[in-house]
Amino acid sequence: MYTSFLELCGFTPNEIRKELPRVKKAFGILKIEPEDVKLAEKRIQEIFDINLEGIRKILSIWIKELLALVLAKEEKKKIVYAIMPSPAESYTAAMLASEDLYVGYPDYVLQMTMGALFNKLDPILEAGEKMGMGPGGAHCGLNKTRLGAHALGIISRGDLSLAWGIACDEGPKTDELIHEIFGMPVQYINRSQDSDLKEFPRINPRALEYLTGEIRRAYKRFGEVAGVKVTPDLVMKAIKLRTEFLENYNLISEIMRTDPIPLSQADFLLFHMITSVCIRDNQGAIDAVRILYNELKQRVEKGIGVVKKGAPRVLWGNHTPLADPGITRMVEDMGLAAPVSEIHYLISRIPTKVFDDPIKTVANRFFEMGITTSVTGRISDIINICKDWNLDGVFWFNHFPCRLIGTDAMMIKKAVKDQLDIPMLILEGEMYDTRIYNAQQMRTRVETFAQMLKMTKATKGKE
Repeated sequence: MYTSFLELCGFTPNEIRKELPRVKKAFGILKIEPEDVKLAEKRIQEIFDINLEGIRKILSIWIKELLALVLAKEEKKKIVYAIMPSPAESYTAAMLASEDLYVGYPDYVLQMTMGALFNKLDPILEAGEKMGMGPGGAHCGLNKTRLGAHALGIISRGDLSLAWGIACDEGPKTDELIHEIFGMPVQYINRSQDSDLKEFPRINPRALEYLTGEIRRAYKRFGEVAGVKVTPDLVMKAIKLRTEFLENYNLISEIMRTDPIPLSQADFLLFHMITSVCIRDNQGAIDAVRILYNELKQRVEKGIGVVKKGAPRVLWGNHTPLADPGITRMVEDMGLAAPVSEIHYLISRIPTKVFDDPIKTVANRFFEMGITTSVTGRISDIINICKDWNLDGVFWFNHFPCRLIGTDAMMIKKAVKDQLDIPMLILEGEMYDTRIYNAQQMRTRVETFAQMLKMTKATKGKE
């Protein structure tokens, strides 16, 4: 039963023999039954392009992350949890310090596996709602996932949670709730969020120094709890690993400029999220992205694409839904090519400034991204993306529970119209909870938007 699933997800025969006992244990904790595995196999084949070895290999890495998360306590690891947005390099550095340590992002791992692959996220979300984040309260699905996973005993109480309050305010509040209920210690990392709307892209040196100090204090607490020291050398080594992944990732980004686009954003999301979380198999991820690039080059040479050549090209605001990548496929079925997403564009950029202090380099990254600074900074990034990629429109799946990325859609739409004169479709939804939206109603609006873009593009072609 498990062997065919693992083969489908890119596990080698040796890996299957090694991991099978862990798979059985973890799937038992997750209540993944034989019928769930069969349904997951069908779902994976429908949504992801498993004809590509690079896709299969990156799927195996996500499954390995799920096993590491669920079995961390049983495997006698010290456990430190993190929330987004936060610098994955920091946690990669920590894991490089000790094999007896688990560091990870439980909500993202569960979204990418229990959501995208198994479609079994609802019980976890419902458990989070019963524990204090009531339905209808506009609570983020990521936070409900984290709380629900604790409530169901899917993940163990951590030895420490590093709660980053640099952008999202509900994330640290959720960790405070988890602390009160389950007794998990929390270290908060904050930053000064008072900035002039005209400040971006200039970085306030005082704000940078404050965040650098917050991260340094968090590392100190982390070392006390985990029994390891995150040295500047380890942080630099982690940055180099991420940079090596990004260098290859960016080659794929460039190949997405071709027409037709050779890869779905549903598949590319598997790689986007690797850049945002810490994983155990960094070399495996680097290998996967290299393999995928070579496969996509062959597709481009043969003119193979996921949509027809000449299809309207749109920016996908923020990133595509994690729990339901089928929505991404639906948009492509309507004849829209999405070569780039906002997050894809931001995370693909190599840090513009490297300081002697690597912790300061990590902190500086947050101030380089408009999405974590101000609405004017975000608009600046989006306008630049649309110009750089010569896009025909903007597709905005608005994550309404988030005060960081779900409250500025109308301002962005106006700026896109005024500065670029291209249309933007706003769909209200939840990137982490499929119960919030009606997919069929969404399909109707997407179809109308696609037809409008096709007509506009055809008209411009005749001019």
